[in-house]
Amino acid sequence: MFVFTAIEDFGIMPVEAMAAGTPVIVNAIGGAREPVEMLGGGAVLRDDSEAGIQRALKDALSTDRDALRMGVQAFDVEEFDANVVRWREASIA
Repeated sequence: MFVFTAIEDFGIMPVEAMAAGTPVIVNAIGGAREPVEMLGGGAVLRDDSEAGIQRALKDALSTDRDALRMGVQAFDVEEFDANVVRWREASIA
């Protein structure tokens, strides 16, 4: 498990952890939560009470690690490039 409670615009470290099949816990504030929610890659810590932390731990530990490794492919270089091309073509049309 990787705990990343920093507030950042994106947070590449949680994505790298998920690519290795490691569930993450991220802060609800900032951009790190988006890939975690998108991929079901762990849990979002919405409150730092004891109950909130226990809930996040339980949720993160129930993550399907094999599905997580596959889902992170959305952040693969080739997939990113293909998405940019599709976006550019759609904006031109």
